[in-house]
Amino acid sequence: MTRWPARLAASVLVAVLLPPALLVWLSARLERRAIRDDLEVKARAAGAVTDLFLSHAEALLGRVGIGWAGGCSPGTEGTLRLGVDLGLVVRDASLLGPTLVPECSVGTVPGPPPATVRQALLRDGRALWAGVPEGTVWFALRLPRGAGQVSVDGPRLARFLSTLAAGERFTVEVTGAAGVVCRVPAEEKASRQRPGATLRLLGRLVGVKAEEVTARCAGGGISVLVRATPEAQLAAWGETLPLLLAIGLGFGAGAAALVLAAGSPGAALTRQLRGALRRQELEVRYLPVVDIRSGRCVGAEALLRWRHAREGLLSPALFIALAEETGLIVPITEWLLKQVARDLPDGLAEPDLFHVSINLAGAHLRDTRTVATILHAFEGSRLRPENLVFEVTEREFIEDEGGTARTVLEAIQAWGAKVALDDFGTGFSNIATLRRFRVDHLKIDRSFVEGIGAGSVAETVIDAIVDLGQKLEMTVVAEGIERPEQLAYLVARGVHLFQGFHFSPPLTLKELVPFVEERAAAAGGDGHPAGQL
Repeated sequence: MTRWPARLAASVLVAVLLPPALLVWLSARLERRAIRDDLEVKARAAGAVTDLFLSHAEALLGRVGIGWAGGCSPGTEGTLRLGVDLGLVVRDASLLGPTLVPECSVGTVPGPPPATVRQALLRDGRALWAGVPEGTVWFALRLPRGAGQVSVDGPRLARFLSTLAAGERFTVEVTGAAGVVCRVPAEEKASRQRPGATLRLLGRLVGVKAEEVTARCAGGGISVLVRATPEAQLAAWGETLPLLLAIGLGFGAGAAALVLAAGSPGAALTRQLRGALRRQELEVRYLPVVDIRSGRCVGAEALLRWRHAREGLLSPALFIALAEETGLIVPITEWLLKQVARDLPDGLAEPDLFHVSINLAGAHLRDTRTVATILHAFEGSRLRPENLVFEVTEREFIEDEGGTARTVLEAIQAWGAKVALDDFGTGFSNIATLRRFRVDHLKIDRSFVEGIGAGSVAETVIDAIVDLGQKLEMTVVAEGIERPEQLAYLVARGVHLFQGFHFSPPLTLKELVPFVEERAAAAGGDGHPAGQL
């Protein structure tokens, strides 16, 4: 009998302390995951900004050095000076001979590059390092005869990256062949964010530690690192912890029971998705692509929708990632290919001038049988290979260690179809990717389009993407157009292919045909011909 009071006290103590303890642990894990996800996003963005920033310097050196045979003629010096005067990021420029000795310079004459820089230049053709005075950043590019070298605007690069640092919460470092060349903020100030002793103790118990993510740039040992210190993580965690503790104490043992009894919605959704094909619950919607020059609808992107028995029509954002994780994306995409082959070009007045885009996932690019699947799906269809565009993301390029993705895409292009790089600018965007893979189209991600007019770095990235696409003779397509000012900004920069709710939401096949006809009728016989993607 004497044991019951002790057991009752222990039960009450567990009922009171278990929910707050679980919430503290769970919130720490969620905060760590959120920090990690945020770091990965910021690292990719910082790598893209750095690569696009350096592409201006590379373009200058490439134009001057392609025909340079040595020496410093007035024409060579004049071209260098013009590039420095008109360039956005270049301050000084030099052409170096085979022994890397300056032969023609505008502005500051550089000293001999460090040994590590020479090695990176010989190995990768590009190199980045810090010089003197402080803040000077040098960039070198291997040329047919020797090399070119420029000092780029380090403070301007730092300003571009400062928005990613989120004040003092993150540290962004650009590293070259000889070490760090740019750090934002200039000094880590996390020591000023001193959390309380209780918070530090909880941080040690749940294992809070420094987190960092590195994104590689295009050669030359250039990379971007984004770091979050433990103090910064604790400061962010401490903002929500008191509320979580209050909720845990309020719910008590009942909240703990609900947490333990909660099932896994992902597992149930996976089971339902497996039967979606069998139950014919999947549908296709077509997002029109409009050529602003003629006003015609010249193509469409085929999008999956799931008409769930209870939830109604579901967006792909709710199930595509799950389909990729479980491997269901392969049979689902095979169904999509066959459905597109049946749908189009029936009903279209000019089917030969209409293009349809289809997204391929990483699983397709890791399997050489994908090409046979595509050919089989369109066998006997009136859609020609020239009417098809297959969209892939940069992640599939970066993860192509065995070269399978390149083999699949080259086979698709040899068949006659085109390849588009989707969401360009949000992943590991760099010139090296475009050198390894022959890409026909570049698609500007909607996240950059949304930033137009907001004074963000998005407009700088868009300008660089459009400039890069035009120089590489690629078709640039902008997605997510919703406002007239977004359209006007991109048209002024030479983009003419658009998709988004400003023109039309995704349509069924029955809705697509009259939309195409109305656009063609409104355009009349003037303007550019339709279908010139």
